Amino acid sequence: MTTSGSSSTSLADRVLFPEIRREDIDLGDQLGTGTFGAVFKGTWSRPNGQIVIVALKKVFVLEKEAEILSKIRHKNIIQFYGVCKSTGSDYFIVTECAENGSLYDYIHNDSSENGYSFEFVIKWAKEIANGIQYLHYDAVDTIIHRDLKSKNVVLDAKLICKICDFGTSKDLTHSCTAPSWGGTAAWMSPEMILQNENLTTATDVWSYGVVLWEILSREVPYKDYKEFRIFSMITQNGITLAIPESCPQPLKQIMTDCWKMNSKERTGMRRILADLERIEKNAASMSECGQFMDHNDWKSEIEKQYKRMEQMKRELEKRREMLELRERALTRRFNLEHAIIASSRRQPEDVQQWSEHHTSYWIETVLSRVESDAKFVERIKAAVFKHRITGARLLEMTKNDLEFIGIHKLGSRMGLMREIEKLRETQNVISNFPTLQQARKIEMKLKTEKETAAVFGPHDVTIAIIVGMYIRRVSGDRRKFKIYVDSDWADDVDEYFEGCRGNQSTTASFMKSVCFSIIDEHSMRPIVEPTCAVPTGMACTQDWIIVDDPDDVRIKCLVNICFADAVTEPRNSEIVVQLTALETCEILTEKVTTLKLRRTSTSSSSLSSPGSVNGFQHATSSPQLRGFWHRKAHGSRHGLTEFELSSLQENMLGHSEDQSPPGRGRTKRSTTVHGGNDKWKWKGKGEKPKFF
Repeated sequence: MTTSGSSSTSLADRVLFPEIRREDIDLGDQLGTGTFGAVFKGTWSRPNGQIVIVALKKVFVLEKEAEILSKIRHKNIIQFYGVCKSTGSDYFIVTECAENGSLYDYIHNDSSENGYSFEFVIKWAKEIANGIQYLHYDAVDTIIHRDLKSKNVVLDAKLICKICDFGTSKDLTHSCTAPSWGGTAAWMSPEMILQNENLTTATDVWSYGVVLWEILSREVPYKDYKEFRIFSMITQNGITLAIPESCPQPLKQIMTDCWKMNSKERTGMRRILADLERIEKNAASMSECGQFMDHNDWKSEIEKQYKRMEQMKRELEKRREMLELRERALTRRFNLEHAIIASSRRQPEDVQQWSEHHTSYWIETVLSRVESDAKFVERIKAAVFKHRITGARLLEMTKNDLEFIGIHKLGSRMGLMREIEKLRETQNVISNFPTLQQARKIEMKLKTEKETAAVFGPHDVTIAIIVGMYIRRVSGDRRKFKIYVDSDWADDVDEYFEGCRGNQSTTASFMKSVCFSIIDEHSMRPIVEPTCAVPTGMACTQDWIIVDDPDDVRIKCLVNICFADAVTEPRNSEIVVQLTALETCEILTEKVTTLKLRRTSTSSSSLSSPGSVNGFQHATSSPQLRGFWHRKAHGSRHGLTEFELSSLQENMLGHSEDQSPPGRGRTKRSTTVHGGNDKWKWKGKGEKPKFF
C-alpha cells in the first residue's frame, strides 16, 4: 500500500522501509561516490508541499545500509528519510543533505576562511564520539561502522558533524562479527587489515583516533605512502601516526589509547567522550591545547617520521639485496653439489680417474648391501673425503686400511675387499688389454702431455699476479665495487721461455681457481658469501658489493689462488688487500711469483721413441698399441700364449736333458720363465704348468 507521501511497503526481503515516490524526487548534481554507490544532490517534494534538499545515494541492492539507517536516529548521524525506486532494479537511499560537505574537504581546504580554533576541534571530536557511542551502546543493535573516516563525516549548515555512509557497517548479534574487507587504508585497524580475528567496536575506536589526529594536525594521514606501504607499516612494524612531543598529554593519551595494537587493550567510546568533556571543562587544558594548535608542530614531526621511514626503507632494501645475494650463493652451491653428486654416479670406466666423490658413491653402494646402519655408511663416506681416497688409492687399499678408516666388522671388510679385487681385475684388463677406443684416449692424453711439456720449456717461470678493483657510483653516496685478479708475464722471464711463450695462450693457465673473501673490519664478518672463480683470462667476484657510507670504509679482501696441477711449488698463494677508499678504479697490488713446473718424462722420451727419426716424431694414422698388444707387436715373450709358452719350455727342457741326463741320486732341474708379474714353474717333463 502506497500513499502520496510516504508509506511502509516491502522493498526488500523481510525488511520494511518508508517508500518515497519517484515523481516527488528531483535529481540534481552528483556530490561524490560512497562505498557502494554514487551520491547525488536533489530535492524532495513532501506531501505537505514543503521542498527539502536531500542526498540521494544510488545503490543496486538494498542490503544492510538501508536496514541499519532505518533502525537508528541521532543528532550526530545523518537522518534517513526513506527509499525511492529508480530505473530498473536500482534504488535511491534518501537522507538529509549536509550543506558544508564532508569534514575531510573542510579541514583540508587551503582557503584561509576555513581556519578553525581548538574550540571547533573539541566540539567536532565530541560530536563524532557521541555518534559512535550511540552506535556502540544505545542503538537497537550494536553497530560497527567499519569505515569511519573524515570523508564519511559531513557538516550541516551549523557545522554540526553527522556520521554517514553505512555501506560497510555491520550489526552485532553478539559481541563481534567476522572480518571482511571494508574501509580505507589510512583509517583501518590492524585486525581489519590482517583479517586474523573477529571485529569488535574497537575497530571504530582505532579509526576515531585517526580522525582526531586529522582534525588536530589538519594533515592527511599517511599522505606520502601507498596503500600497501601503510598496511606493512601498521601490521609488521607497529608504526602509527606521528604525535609531536609538544602535544598536550590529555590529547596524546586519547590517541595513544585508540592505537593499541591489541584490540582488547583499546579504550571505549564512553571513556573517550568523558576525557573530552574533562578537557573542555578545564580552562588550563583548553588554553594549552589552543596554544599547541597555533604552533603547528605537526609538519616537522611528520617530516621526521617520513625521514625515519625512508631510512628504514633503505635498510630493508639493503637487507633484501643481501638476502638475494645469499640466495644466489646458496643456489650456486646447491647446483654445484647436485652436479657433483650426479657426476659421481656416472663413474668413469678407468678406476684411476675416479675422484673422492666416485669412490664415496661406490663404497656407499657396496656397503649398503651388507650394512643397514645409514649413519655408519655416512661416517665411512666422510672418511673417504677426509683421507682423499681416490680411485688410484682405492685399488691399493688393504684390509688394515679398511679397518683404519672405520670398517671394524670382519664381514664388511671381507665383502669390500672382494669388490676391490674385482675392481683390480677390471682395471688390469683396461690397462693391459685396452680397446681401440681406450687406446685412442691414452694416445691423446700422452700427446697432450708432450705438447704441454714442449710449451712449458723451462721448469721455472715467473708471473705477475695483479689484484684490482672496479668502482661504480649509484644513487646518493652509495658505491658498488668488484675485486678482480689478472696475471701477466714478469719482465725478467728466461730467454728460452720467451721463445716458447707464443704457444702459451695466457698466464691464467697456471691458475686453477681463485677464491675471494670480502670482510668488513668494523664487524669482522664477511660482507658476502666467499666466491670462487675459474680464471679463463681474468677472475672476478661474481656480484657487485654495495657500500652505503664510502667515507668510513674498512674492508679486508683476501684472495686465495690455487695453482694448476702442472705447478709443483707453490701450490697456492694468498694476497691480502686493505680498502679504505672507494673513489676510482685502480690496481690495488701486484705480486711477482716464481712457479716451479712439473717435469714430465714424455719431454725426454719423445726423442727416442720408436716412431721418431732423428729426433722428429712421425704421426701415425692408427692408435698406439698398449699392454699385451704392444708386447706382442714387439716380439716379447710376454706376448706368447699359454700353449706357446708350454712348447717353448718343453724344448728348453729337452735340450737340457740331452746335455746332462739325470742319474741316480740327482734331482731334476727346475726351470722358471718370468713373464712380468706372471710366473710359470714346472718340474720335470710331462708336468702341466701351475699358476701361483
